[in-house]
Amino acid sequence: MSDHLISSLSAPTQNALARLQISELSEIQKRCIPDAMQGKDILAQAPTGSGKTFAYLIPVVEQLIAEKPQKHLPQALILVPTRELALQVAQAARSLLSTREGFRTAVLVGGTDMNLQVRTFSRGADIVIGTPARILDHLRRHTFKPKLCRMLALDEADEM
Repeated sequence: MSDHLISSLSAPTQNALARLQISELSEIQKRCIPDAMQGKDILAQAPTGSGKTFAYLIPVVEQLIAEKPQKHLPQALILVPTRELALQVAQAARSLLSTREGFRTAVLVGGTDMNLQVRTFSRGADIVIGTPARILDHLRRHTFKPKLCRMLALDEADEM
């Protein structure tokens, strides 16, 4: 891998990026990942297709790997404006987690049976991806307890 920043990531993340045939990070990723890895707040704007999703997912995944949570309690919450984007982000997160075991994601969006979602989510998740309205539904029902969430990403915040 030719990118210096990639070589500083954990081996599982490097392997996942290699599987995705990513050998160089985009400009938005190069700007955001180092600060996010240091726990700094990031506000970034870039065109569609520029790699914004991995710009926040890579630091989230790296933090999860470093901390190795024992239970599947939500460590990161990613809010997105639409169901479709939530599914895309979940797929991207799962692709980054594909080279390691023991991490779970949950997608909490409308258009899905709430009781089924509650049962599925009750098994736990390390990363929660959802739309604001459905996350609020889960907060009201006390089925989502974000007290251990240390990371928050607002994807397409201008649309919410």
